[in-house]
Amino acid sequence: AVGIQMGTRFLATEESDFAPLWTNVLGVPVRRPAATELTALGAAGLAGLEAGVWAEPEEFLAARGPEAEFKPDPHGSGAREEDVKGWRRAVRTAIHWAHMEDDGGG
Repeated sequence: AVGIQMGTRFLATEESDFAPLWTNVLGVPVRRPAATELTALGAAGLAGLEAGVWAEPEEFLAARGPEAEFKPDPHGSGAREEDVKGWRRAVRTAIHWAHMEDDGGG
């Protein structure tokens, strides 16, 4: 059976610097699949199952390649607090820009 580990978040991005930020902000491990083009990968998997390349979905999933796993910074909450503070600042800035655009100020 295919399942998702509880406590681990999955991230579909090729940006390697983004995953450590998220793992610190969330405070849980983050896993990134080897392939991040998941729509194309899913279509290829379904086609391969239909064509008999794989007998079961688990065979296809096993052939995907290794995932990268990122864990929260082990050096305490200081790095996490800074990452959360930076993330909140980025969100506030994005909201401000969105309001400027709505008001015709952007």
